[in-house]
Amino acid sequence: SIAIYDGRCRINDGGEFIDKDGKRAEPVVVKDLARSMGSQIVDLGAGMDTDTLWFIILDIDRGTKYNDLCISEIAFYGQRQ
Repeated sequence: SIAIYDGRCRINDGGEFIDKDGKRAEPVVVKDLARSMGSQIVDLGAGMDTDTLWFIILDIDRGTKYNDLCISEIAFYGQRQ
């Protein structure tokens, strides 16, 4: 599972995402990813106006051999308005 926040928020001293008014920010999207190899699409919706995205990994499956996390590629598609 991942949560994605946009650049309109920031992280406070307690590690929480907050908006410009200091209130707790909600993620743009929370997505449970498939437990398989291959491409997966996460739709961030229309009208985003930010140059920054924060990706938070919420949940992982532990491997039986290695203690690591692998993200092989992230690509962004769309148009800037």
